[in-house]
Amino acid sequence: MIANTLTQSAHRIQQQIAASAAPPRNDDALTITPAQAGLS
Repeated sequence: MIANTLTQSAHRIQQQIAASAAPPRNDDALTITPAQAGLS
């Protein structure tokens, strides 16, 4: 039980490190282009 919790927390830390090292996947969705804003 304790070992399982340590494994899960270590896996979460690895995911957080990978997420912070990689560029955000939803960056394009958050960025509004002139075409999306109707300016072009």
